[in-house]
Amino acid sequence: MNEQKEKLMQLVNDLKEYINVRLKILTLTICEVSSKVLASLIANGSMLLFIFLFLIFGSIAAGFGLGEWLGSTASGFAIIAGFYLLLALIIQFSKAKLIEKPLVNTFIKLFLKNLSDNSENKENEDEKN
Repeated sequence: MNEQKEKLMQLVNDLKEYINVRLKILTLTICEVSSKVLASLIANGSMLLFIFLFLIFGSIAAGFGLGEWLGSTASGFAIIAGFYLLLALIIQFSKAKLIEKPLVNTFIKLFLKNLSDNSENKENEDEKN
């Protein structure tokens, strides 16, 4: 009877240890994924900032250049504004096909890649044990 009680206590202790280890793994996985997402956001955000600045200053330069060529600065900026309006309309009417689907597919691929990487790491750890 004592032997069974000791085995049961050992089983309970092993189960507690297993749960603690799984919680630590979950915490580390969440930390890893969130740090990857944050790093990606910072990198892509800085890239978008520089692209935005390029577009702003390029638009100003193009507006002045067209204005000088046409003889009216206002006409140059109006043409640039019209170009952006046309671009916005094209994006608005084709955003589902050109923007939403590719973004959804990209996020799904990244998510599935992260899941497969995590499962491969777990399988490698299990093989080592």
